[in-house]
Amino acid sequence: KVILYAKWTEEKITQDHDAAALVDIYIYNLTTSRANLNETTIGLTRKMYNALTDKAKKWVKNYNTLVSLEK
Repeated sequence: KVILYAKWTEEKITQDHDAAALVDIYIYNLTTSRANLNETTIGLTRKMYNALTDKAKKWVKNYNTLVSLEK
């Protein structure tokens, strides 16, 4: 008797896209005062952005906003 099991793996593209979308949400929250705007919150958002793959970084729509908040 042979038992076969299915194995599902999430595509890397989906993970990258989800991570990029999350960074965009954090940046949006910073700009709409839904989060405390200070060095810590901006720094954590930058850290999340830096952890993205190069491909995912290209999907972050609000990157320029993050840069302007860091100044």
